Amino acid sequence: MKDQLMYFCFFAGDTEVFYWQEESSDPEEARKLFHIATEKLDEHEDEITCVDSIPQLGMYITGSKDGTVKVWNKLKEMLREIKFPEAINSVIFVNPKADILIGHGGKVSRVLAEDYKPLENLKLHSEQA
Repeated sequence: MKDQLMYFCFFAGDTEVFYWQEESSDPEEARKLFHIATEKLDEHEDEITCVDSIPQLGMYITGSKDGTVKVWNKLKEMLREIKFPEAINSVIFVNPKADILIGHGGKVSRVLAEDYKPLENLKLHSEQA
């Protein structure tokens, strides 16, 4: 899925992932929107309040009123779930390493990539740098 636009349609309990293919060697496959089938087991239990992405790493992050922050890969496989006692107001990747800032309950928390990312992702990222 290199050089393709990804679309994420978020709704608690029913998030869908699509990608737009602009060009293809098969004319029938060019300029089409494709649905990527994904599991629903790891969905948020309440309204999603914020989303951010880091395309270089193929990751995105969601925050919810249920107090969870979830980090996903581009196939919507959950990499990590971080639980807070309050609803999440904002999430953002703050640098190319994918450190995260999270706004919740009038506070801001920082989570370092090395503390939440799977080890194989950290190794791959450090080899690319």
